[in-house]
Amino acid sequence: RRYPLDLGGRRTFVEERRFRPPPGFRAGALPRELRVESAFGRFTLTVRVKAIDMAGTEVVAVTELVILADRVEAAQYGEYRHWLERVDAALRERIELLPTETP
Repeated sequence: RRYPLDLGGRRTFVEERRFRPPPGFRAGALPRELRVESAFGRFTLTVRVKAIDMAGTEVVAVTELVILADRVEAAQYGEYRHWLERVDAALRERIELLPTETP
C-alpha cells in the first residue's frame, strides 16, 4: 500500500442479534467470547443463552466495534489488516444446533 487509508473518523458500532432455535432443536456449541484490541480499535463479542419461556431459549450475541483511529498510514496497513482478519474470524463463527432430546 502506498497511501494512507482514511477510516472516516472515530466511532462505535453496537449490534445485538437474537436467535431462537427452531422447534425440535437447541443451541449446542456457541461462538467463543472474544476481545480483540489494537491501536486502531477494539472488538468484543459476547454470547449467552437466555430462557424465554417454558418451551425454549434464545441465543443473544452482542458485538461492539470501536474505531479509535482516524486513518491508517501505509506502513501500518499490515497490522490493521491483521486486526480486521481476527475480527472477521470471530464474526464467522456459528451456533451449533442439536436435536432436542425427547423423554
